Amino acid sequence: MTQLSREREFLIETLQSLDRAPPKPYPLSTLNEPEPFTAPGRNPMTPEFDCRNCGVCCSQIPLIVAGDIREIIKHVKIPPEAFVQFYEPDEFIDEFAPDDQWLEMEDGLRVIAMKRVHDTCVFRDNGKCLIYAHRPLMCAMHPYQPRDVNEDDVEFNLECHHGCRGIPTGPASPKALKALRDRFDRFCKREWDYDDLVKKWNRKGRKRKSEEDFMRFIGVID
Repeated sequence: MTQLSREREFLIETLQSLDRAPPKPYPLSTLNEPEPFTAPGRNPMTPEFDCRNCGVCCSQIPLIVAGDIREIIKHVKIPPEAFVQFYEPDEFIDEFAPDDQWLEMEDGLRVIAMKRVHDTCVFRDNGKCLIYAHRPLMCAMHPYQPRDVNEDDVEFNLECHHGCRGIPTGPASPKALKALRDRFDRFCKREWDYDDLVKKWNRKGRKRKSEEDFMRFIGVID
């Protein structure tokens, strides 16, 4: 058994007892797109999305930030090295990482994201997310992308990965839109806080250190 396989088994055994409620998978026979609908009080700009738990998004490499790591450690009680990976630029060539999230390490640039096992997220098992209630906010925002952002309002587009089986089901209700906007506010705050940490880590004159040093710097290990 490889180290990754042992690590995955450890994660699964540790997380089996978690209280989680991921979306249930749908049989392929139900994947016909329904007719769009409108109803009084519904927002015509931002669509609701019916996730079919196909796992396409879980096969990507979601960036994570310090707040995501703290959330998982707090509720799941596992060390960050079990799920955090430092990726080199050539490992992230097909993914997007903002310039202000690249870390200057002792052996070159790195960006942190979820660890992958067998081409999918380390927390995905048997068609389920094992940390669904505490998943990174980037995962929780998917597949919504903000648009028309201003001080008082924000609307969202759906931007799914190629092959995603989820479907829009009509305009978002006011309740769903408020929940999405609240989630987006938390996402932005968490991202901005992390960007500030990265700037401090990368500041001119700082001695470049190891991955363990960075984990200690952001306060997720002693």
